[in-house]
Amino acid sequence: MKRLCYFLPLLLLLFACDESSQLEDKADLEKLYAQIVELSESVPCENADDWRFTSFGESLCGGPKGYIPYASSIDTVSFLMLVELYTNKEISYNAKYEGVQICQFVYYTYPLGVECVEGKAEIIYNNDLWEMCSGSEKGHLISNQYCYESTYTEGYEIEDAVIEGDSLSFTLHSSGCDGNSWEVALIDSEVIAESYPVQRYFKVSLTNTEACFAVISKTYTIDISALKNDSDKTILHIEGLEESLLYE
Repeated sequence: MKRLCYFLPLLLLLFACDESSQLEDKADLEKLYAQIVELSESVPCENADDWRFTSFGESLCGGPKGYIPYASSIDTVSFLMLVELYTNKEISYNAKYEGVQICQFVYYTYPLGVECVEGKAEIIYNNDLWEMCSGSEKGHLISNQYCYESTYTEGYEIEDAVIEGDSLSFTLHSSGCDGNSWEVALIDSEVIAESYPVQRYFKVSLTNTEACFAVISKTYTIDISALKNDSDKTILHIEGLEESLLYE
């Protein structure tokens, strides 16, 4: 009994130290990000041609957290080094504390450029394409190279993929509450390898904004009959699956 009494305070102390360390690391990240934003906004935006943008940070599901504009007139070398430092620190932070965080995957598209709005630089996105690439609750097939390049496949696991008739079925595992708000799409790269059978390359896009720790599994069935327009037989390479599938 005495051993338990001594051991319990030690556990509480270790937990408190870990929580304190996480708060310190988070504060360090927030301080770095504030410096990046300050440099980004240090020059008024008068001509969009004088501006660039770069990705920063790391999403818990993989890929950049977002994009930030910067003027070519600032010290771009120092600015980009600061962004790289922030990104590397966030990668380390996510790896260190991944056990107490939630992967909230939000689909976004690659920026089209920068525009000046009332003296402030803002990133331009193609909102129509954003909607088109985000999928639906039931899932569907999208053939678009832009969507394919913008899709990150971290944050979930895919398995049990089978083709029956003109339908592709697969199961996704990811964090969430119940998975009812997930939006899923099968993204075709539009790249066709001219072999026989022809080969095509795909990614599964999952938009998941559910902030719960539970691991949810959901099965989706997608109509792939549109692929028959190109060949009577097609080999499907889906990122995240070890084996390819034959559709005929």
